[in-house]
Amino acid sequence: MNAVNSANLETKENAFNERVVRKLFRKPPEKEPALGGFIIQVIRFEHGLTYDDFLFFGFGQNTIRYWATGKADPKFDNIEMICDFYHRDIAEAITEAKRLRSAFRRVYAHR
Repeated sequence: MNAVNSANLETKENAFNERVVRKLFRKPPEKEPALGGFIIQVIRFEHGLTYDDFLFFGFGQNTIRYWATGKADPKFDNIEMICDFYHRDIAEAITEAKRLRSAFRRVYAHR
């Protein structure tokens, strides 16, 4: 792949991730979520889940919401358990979460 095609692909991927951020964060959160919060958002987006769908794990609805919006930071064990349940490789989830976090920073840089 040449440099021009690579740059075009990156631009399209960035635009897609920014649309995802705007969909998941309909209003800007007060604080940037921790990486685990972005992983929650990735899983929610991929599976079309709501916060209520995580009640199955024994977490309160507000707990998941707080993780996803930056009001609280999840423990790695909890994120790992959720990834395992949804058959999501934790390393891939972290990579996707980092992309989403970069898009979040581009979208909400003015804050």
